[in-house]
Amino acid sequence: MSTSPAPGHNDSETSGPEIHGRSLSTQFLQALSLALLPIGLLAALLSVSSFMNARDDAIKRVEERGTQLARVVSDVFQDRGLVLRALVLQRPARERIEGACARELSRFVELDRLFSALYRLDRDGNVICKSTQGGALSPVEIDRVRSIELQTSELGSALFFSEQRNNMIFAVRGGSDAPQGDSIVGVVPISSLRAELANVVRPSGSTLTIQVADGMEITEESTVPTLQEDGSYGLIAPTRLGGLAVNYSEPLSPFRWSVIAGIFVPPFMWLAALLISWATLRRSVLRPLRNMRAGLERRAAGDDTITLVDRAGSTGEFLEFAAAYDRLAADQKAGRKQREAAIAAQSRLIREVHHRVKNNLQIITSLISVKSRATLDPGQQRAYGTIQMRVTALAHVHRWLYADDVTKGVDLAALINDLSTGLETSVESTEGVSTHISTSLDGVFVGQDAAVPVSFLITELIAATGTRLGDGHQMSVNIALSRTDETCARLTLTSQEFRGADIFAVSERTASARILQGMVRQLRAKFKHDAEAGQYLVDFPTDPV
Repeated sequence: MSTSPAPGHNDSETSGPEIHGRSLSTQFLQALSLALLPIGLLAALLSVSSFMNARDDAIKRVEERGTQLARVVSDVFQDRGLVLRALVLQRPARERIEGACARELSRFVELDRLFSALYRLDRDGNVICKSTQGGALSPVEIDRVRSIELQTSELGSALFFSEQRNNMIFAVRGGSDAPQGDSIVGVVPISSLRAELANVVRPSGSTLTIQVADGMEITEESTVPTLQEDGSYGLIAPTRLGGLAVNYSEPLSPFRWSVIAGIFVPPFMWLAALLISWATLRRSVLRPLRNMRAGLERRAAGDDTITLVDRAGSTGEFLEFAAAYDRLAADQKAGRKQREAAIAAQSRLIREVHHRVKNNLQIITSLISVKSRATLDPGQQRAYGTIQMRVTALAHVHRWLYADDVTKGVDLAALINDLSTGLETSVESTEGVSTHISTSLDGVFVGQDAAVPVSFLITELIAATGTRLGDGHQMSVNIALSRTDETCARLTLTSQEFRGADIFAVSERTASARILQGMVRQLRAKFKHDAEAGQYLVDFPTDPV
């Protein structure tokens, strides 16, 4: 019995039994033509009307969001204005306790994240006191504060941009009834104001700017969203503070014809289309798909005897896909076994290499130790001891590289514990410094490119500090390791001996300082020294294995 090949097939390109079936595209096109014919004309007529209505709703949402942002800005500055007025009207802190004025303003800045600095000025514009967080006001800014017109017999206020326009200046000036006619000036960073507005939900791509201008006129046209040059819609929404407004714009998302038609086409016409389509799709598409899915699940569960060709139904495209999948599954099964064998052999080879490197480094360490014992010069003995500690640190890395699962990398906590135990003995024997190292370590796995510089960094910090202390001293060091996020970790070394000047700073030209800075650069890390706390902090990325 002979069979003819299906359309589009080439006998030279396929193997196995020939596949016959009707084209899925032909069946689906026939069903959709019958289903969509009664609603096609109506959908075309409704599309224009639907598009305009949807666009009007989107523009209205732009207006609502801009108005809401303006209300938030008004509330923010009105609330802070009450605080500044209260500070102006109270008795000046300079008449109570020296320094209390600055502490009072600093406390307000710490409690209110909107302000970055607060200042108290006298009637002549001289700064009486300021918060510790603030810099200096420019002469132009001070002149603007002095020129504030009083709104009542007691107070007047103004809001304007700083000279660099990265801050807003909110000033309240006291009149004759206020104590000494002082003024309170608050600096509001634009970034802080944006943070206050972050709770207002707005789409990506929208822009928001704050406008401050004396006598700025807000017309009725500017408060209605209008089309901008970049295709977005924007408006200027006034706040309840004179001269302060929000300039807001956002792009309108394009509306697809299918979405608009789907909203307004009568439900009974959709139901008729769905019933016709469902009858065809269930027989030619859904049932074969369910059968093939069940076959795939059984294959995923480990049953390699299942073939999809027996479950693909009579549709030609499904039969071709199922046959191709069965061939691919057979090839992948054979390839998977080969890859697993190759990976296992490679893993054994890598572990063997690290093991041999570790053994060779231990031999080098032993040779250095023999050479150190052969010399009577204390300086040479210390130099040999320092080299031995550095080689030992590298040996520890290779030990954990072959001891751990290579797919996970080096267990940095285990490596540091191992390294700390060796350093306590090495520093004491080399430098004569009794050393105690405590650890507080989280589980962090890194690659070799990170493990080596971390080991050298710890070794160099502790060894160089021991060398500086000299024979007969004691030293206690705490090593902490924590993960700051998914891609970064923090290493902290704390000791009383780290207080004071940073002997490992970039400006220092000692060998230890150069080695340490080189390790920091290799880690792509941020290196900090806290002279008061006696700490060295290193924030470094955990390299992918």
